[in-house]
Amino acid sequence: MRRYSIGDRSGALRVEVIPYGATIVAIDVPDRDGHIENVVLHYDDSTEYEHAHPRQYFGATIGRYANRIANAEFQLNGRTYRLSANEGRDTLHGGARGFDAAVWEVHDAAQHFLTLSHVSPDGDQGFPGTLTARVTFAVRGDALAITYKAACDADTAINLTNHSYFNLSPGTGARAADHVLQVFAGAYTPLDDRLIPTGEIRSVEGTRFNFRNARPIGEEPYDMNFVLGGAEAPRTAALLGHPGSGRIVEVLTTEPGVQIYTGNPLGVAMETQHFADSPHHPNFPSTILRAGEEYVSATVYRFLRST
Repeated sequence: MRRYSIGDRSGALRVEVIPYGATIVAIDVPDRDGHIENVVLHYDDSTEYEHAHPRQYFGATIGRYANRIANAEFQLNGRTYRLSANEGRDTLHGGARGFDAAVWEVHDAAQHFLTLSHVSPDGDQGFPGTLTARVTFAVRGDALAITYKAACDADTAINLTNHSYFNLSPGTGARAADHVLQVFAGAYTPLDDRLIPTGEIRSVEGTRFNFRNARPIGEEPYDMNFVLGGAEAPRTAALLGHPGSGRIVEVLTTEPGVQIYTGNPLGVAMETQHFADSPHHPNFPSTILRAGEEYVSATVYRFLRST
């Protein structure tokens, strides 16, 4: 499968994307000494993205709905839509054949950007309406900007993200636990035993989810949505660093939440998104896209180095 390379050919920042799943397969950045490494988890053979089981979602664009929807159903305009249940009785990351399993079309390509598009037909994984989505990956100096746009011919639910796992020093055998994390969030959304939000929004104060000050992630796993509050322009959501290599990635987003996931011990996923199961929780920011409206979301990964 063809890999599309964008960015600085001198090595300051280079990104590789494949159309399968609109997937990031490489982000090459230097450490404090100028040594360049791919800092996202990936398969060496591109065909493995199609056949991996269980799905790891390495670098994939997730849709129509990132994260979980309880009981694989939701109500909209007085009708119940039954979705693809692929995690017990719930829907995870859009269902059994989500956007991560689609071959996206190359819409436009140049040295510093790549735009891919995908048409999801009415009833795809149970979701209503024919939805047309585009994702643009653009390298701008020391940053990778990802912009999502979508429109649908019927009201639907949508929640797009990228599922890259970051390991900022893979050559040293670093693990998720070795990274230092700061999350600019004062609250999180507690989960039940199926990892479905309870609907509560709770302060991080006095909990293990308090990353307002940077600290090592440690060995305890995380799979939690942090509440940021939405913004029209990307603002800082999180900082992830590896002290040994000096690499730091700053995550900026327009999204109201960021899911921190360390279920794979080799990397840290920072999924900018709306909240899981939002169609069942009116107090959460809405994930309903109305027919004729445009969905727009932006996330930036900015790569820095400490001295």
